[in-house]
Amino acid sequence: MSTSRLDRDAVLWSSPERSPRSGQPLVVCLHGYHGSEIDLVPLLEALPLDRLVVASLRGPVPVGGKWAWASYAVEPTELDAASRAVLDWLGSVGSPTPVGIAGFSQGGAVAAHLLRVDPARVACAALLSGFVAAASLPGDAVLRAARPPVFSGHGLRDSLVEPFREETSRWLAAHTRAVEKRYADMGHALGGELARDAAEFLTGHLLA
Repeated sequence: MSTSRLDRDAVLWSSPERSPRSGQPLVVCLHGYHGSEIDLVPLLEALPLDRLVVASLRGPVPVGGKWAWASYAVEPTELDAASRAVLDWLGSVGSPTPVGIAGFSQGGAVAAHLLRVDPARVACAALLSGFVAAASLPGDAVLRAARPPVFSGHGLRDSLVEPFREETSRWLAAHTRAVEKRYADMGHALGGELARDAAEFLTGHLLA
């Protein structure tokens, strides 16, 4: 399954200008498989929108009336293409620094992969019921030196993430400054507590 350029008209912005604001950080949100740009609204609503701008993107791969960033198998080559599509979009809107990336489920895998592709472009990342899809890639050596801050949270009832949990934790510990949280009564979802914790983490690093 291939990806293409992102649809700029489908971006859900927190700002009426539908663009980054000079001097304010940008948070880029990435939905999961069979999702859309509205899926991360709980995170958007938890962020201080008077001090930063949020842009929630639509994945380029159509899936059953919704969208994805890659096939369900999430091959590394697909993540590479999706990451570069997001970076191209960032370049097209002239986004300021710093930039934070927040991804739910498959979007979390893309967020992690973005760190590997261009760690200098992303100040911090949040994996929301997300995972790392490939154990080792060429960009990991650079990432180990940079060690960006990353938040990772998922529910203990999340059967989709569970097979990736230990590998994701090991990878995060080896390559990032990770903060990991688990939520006892949550499945594969973006719950309110997770959204608030991720928003606090992103705000703390982007507005420090």
